[in-house]
Amino acid sequence: MKNTIGVLVAALLLTNAALARTVESATTGVSLTLPPRFSGDYDPDFGAYVLQKGDIQLGLFAYSEGTVPETAVAVSTALEQSGVEIQYDREPRYAESGLFEAYSGRYQSQPIALHICAVAGSEGNTFSAVAMAPKGAEARLEKLVEPLCRSVEWGMPTGRQWARLFWGRRLTAAGSASNFSQGGAGGHGAYASGTTETYDFCRNGQYAYDYRSESFMSIEGMSASSSKTDSHNGQWWLVVDIGGKATMLLDATDGRSFEFHTREQGQGVAIGDTHFTVAQSQRCY
Repeated sequence: MKNTIGVLVAALLLTNAALARTVESATTGVSLTLPPRFSGDYDPDFGAYVLQKGDIQLGLFAYSEGTVPETAVAVSTALEQSGVEIQYDREPRYAESGLFEAYSGRYQSQPIALHICAVAGSEGNTFSAVAMAPKGAEARLEKLVEPLCRSVEWGMPTGRQWARLFWGRRLTAAGSASNFSQGGAGGHGAYASGTTETYDFCRNGQYAYDYRSESFMSIEGMSASSSKTDSHNGQWWLVVDIGGKATMLLDATDGRSFEFHTREQGQGVAIGDTHFTVAQSQRCY
């Protein structure tokens, strides 16, 4: 009998170990063990691990740099963009230990309960978990979410190394097009255009952006030209999420703000859908 019980206990322990999954995000310096029997994976469009068990959906977010309020805003924005309506009946209550809040909401026209937690590590990195289920599941969500934020293991986020690649660099994208057509009865026309776009990223967090586009058109002896310019400067920083996706954030002095996904591409980098070559910046000293 004792041997039988020992075998059963060992089998249960092995089963639980097999069901437990660990998320280790070196880019954000975050690692944690997932609750058992949740299935799912990282969703690059959502910027988080999206997991589900039964009627509970769970999202796990982490960032290489940020604050608890910034992380809470990023998570709520991601939820709202995916169709979740959150009913904010009070201001978020931030504490030294982080943010731990329950809300009501609606998803796909159905009433839901939500629970969110957000905490910060000693290296300036952050983690957040948010769960939602049909209304009435408030206690289950709290029991699920809050231990996740309290069990995070923190480390130095390696995603900051990606930001160092931009220090003191100028990114340039240039393009041109031209066309000449010989029409009937001696008619002809010509068109030419060119664009230049540059970013200068300095180590002190300052950036400068310049854009210029020029075009020229000539038809049957008549011509016209046009140009378009834009420029702004301010603060820049780069944040990497739990799945390793990097986002460039720009806060311009003229009040504008910009957000682009960035990645290595060939011998240069891509910011959004544009490929840039990389060289030393003469603006940064």
